[in-house]
Amino acid sequence: MDLTAGQQYLESKGLNKNQMEAVMDFSHDLLILSTAGSGKTRVITEKIAFALNYMGYKPSQILALTFTRKAAEEMCKRVKGLCKGSDNLDDLTISTFHSYGMNLIESFIPVEYELLDDKDQLNFVQSIANVKRREAEDIADLISMAKDNEIFPWNSEEVRAIAEKAAIQNFPEIYEEYERELEKNNLLDFEDLILKAMELLDENAKVREKLHGKYRLILVDEYQDTNSMQDKFLKKLKGPQCQLMIVGDDDQGIYGFRGAKVENIRRYHLNKGVYTIPLGCNYRSNGAILDFAKAIIEQSSDRISKTIITENEYGEKPYIFSAHDPDEEIYSVIDIIMQDPQMDTAILARTNAKVNRFIYPLLESNLDVDISDSISYLLRNDTIKKTFYGLQLLENSKDEDAFGSFINGMDDVISDNDAETICMHADDLDFIIGIENALREGKLSAPCASWAPYFLECFNNARKIKDKRHSYEFENAVTGMVLGKGFLSDPKKSGKIGNISDFLSLRKTCLVESGSTKLRDFISALMLSSDDGKKRNAKKNIRLLTIHKAKGLEFDRVFIVDVNDDVLPLEKAETKEEIEEERRLFYVAATRAKKLLYVSYVEEDSKGNESIPSMFLQNIDPSLYNGSLDTYHDADFSDDISWAAEAPSSDYLKKGDIVITEKGERAIVTGVGSKIRIRVFSLGNEYAYDSDQASRNLVKL
Repeated sequence: MDLTAGQQYLESKGLNKNQMEAVMDFSHDLLILSTAGSGKTRVITEKIAFALNYMGYKPSQILALTFTRKAAEEMCKRVKGLCKGSDNLDDLTISTFHSYGMNLIESFIPVEYELLDDKDQLNFVQSIANVKRREAEDIADLISMAKDNEIFPWNSEEVRAIAEKAAIQNFPEIYEEYERELEKNNLLDFEDLILKAMELLDENAKVREKLHGKYRLILVDEYQDTNSMQDKFLKKLKGPQCQLMIVGDDDQGIYGFRGAKVENIRRYHLNKGVYTIPLGCNYRSNGAILDFAKAIIEQSSDRISKTIITENEYGEKPYIFSAHDPDEEIYSVIDIIMQDPQMDTAILARTNAKVNRFIYPLLESNLDVDISDSISYLLRNDTIKKTFYGLQLLENSKDEDAFGSFINGMDDVISDNDAETICMHADDLDFIIGIENALREGKLSAPCASWAPYFLECFNNARKIKDKRHSYEFENAVTGMVLGKGFLSDPKKSGKIGNISDFLSLRKTCLVESGSTKLRDFISALMLSSDDGKKRNAKKNIRLLTIHKAKGLEFDRVFIVDVNDDVLPLEKAETKEEIEEERRLFYVAATRAKKLLYVSYVEEDSKGNESIPSMFLQNIDPSLYNGSLDTYHDADFSDDISWAAEAPSSDYLKKGDIVITEKGERAIVTGVGSKIRIRVFSLGNEYAYDSDQASRNLVKL
């Protein structure tokens, strides 16, 4: 082992002192506390290469685990580029947790299991629960959450609590039947891949000993995203002679809603047998952005204390601005983008709905926006989804899936018997011919016979011009197919008409990059775009993302929009843990920016209700940003709230603290003097408490 040569090699690669220490230390279990933009993936891949090139490790002795296939593929690609004799790396395992679990199950359990994908799982839940698709999605999410938290049907009290919170009273019975049917049919869902693998390690001593003897180095990325099950699985997988290096940052733990436990990495940090190496140098953001981001996250009380620095220039301070309403916010953002439309840009928001309202205005402004991240969200809308299936049917009237999906939910018009009749009359398996034949022969029910002529008229009109440039005639015909006769005179359908019009307008944009007017090319572009962003074109300068989707990415210019209370943090974030996760989410958003950061909030929401800036902005020193922020101020208090003025404890509360009132409302402390004054976020109402009342009724977050 020539460690001197290895050290010289790392120095020549420009690794900093702490990065080199993390790569070269093989004597401790390690926690690499990697802050945003500090080069964690580089450390992982360099350590694997160092172990192979300079420590004499065999590829089969190394296991690296991460959370997404994309991250695993990128890691594998980097390692191959760093290693000598990369052709001999077939035995190196770089995998997602779930793929690795599946590998263990297939290798050591003599049962042929079939894995349910997301679509299969929903079908399975629907058949068991006898519910509609949307309800099946909710139930499937609850089952996944329960399993991630190791709550099973026999944990009756916990399952009932889940049912009550989700208002699905028969969830315990559905969950029990779901598990029984999985076992009966040798089926596994996504969560079972870890559960079964952990079961294997628990119950099969030979397999456990074999794996303990096999691995000398296990590396885990994004450890703050592990759930309790994955944390336990790793402890069972690691043998006594194996080094475990986990990499992560509790400040970026934002997946609690999926069952992730940020406590896992914090507990690991407190383990006396673990050596912590901080990676605190941010190579991404300028100094001004980093100071702003630190001011967000350092308000958190439970985080692992860490130093975050950058060697980048100080640069421009983040800019905070307000807009009267969401429409003004959109066009304010567009005006800024237009100053440099070619700059690498991301628009980030807390929710899909908030960020995707930018799609059509950006496209109408002829800006080069990548909407591949948004297509899947658009297709969740029932009207748009039905329109999409209608387009597929226009392109191929023999498409069984498109026909079935198009008529799904039309029970008031097309009964099961009607659908079966249409299929029986579908010459050459053409469903449109099936409708025509069944209608002509009088085989359809009265509602279906009433619906069919207008549908066929619209369908045939649309089919004649489907490959021409987008036109009002085509849009009108497709809308008629989807909404039925009389849609123009029905005020209840005006919103749906708008949805269809906006969706079809995408055909006029750069979505189909070849400029083709053919419907099949538009459908293909939509399908590829919805497939996890595979359609993405690097030439597009603007991306629309939720903050969760933006994690791990970086952009020269970032807009964080709708930074209002009850949006960021979400209104339903009530506990201290939930609010702290929302704070971390804001920090993650800010640290995506390299050169320019803009933060906006609205004074009035889309319904005309008053909105106020996020609580996370209130305690940031105004010297850290440009622009302006509406801060809270002392006001005259209602006469009905007049308590004796007693000196409050300055140790208990200070101005700017966030509290929960006796009514469960979130509020900010606006003054501490003879009385403690607060302003309730959701209502804007202000109240005063004396010291005793404050200590009894206000809970500090």
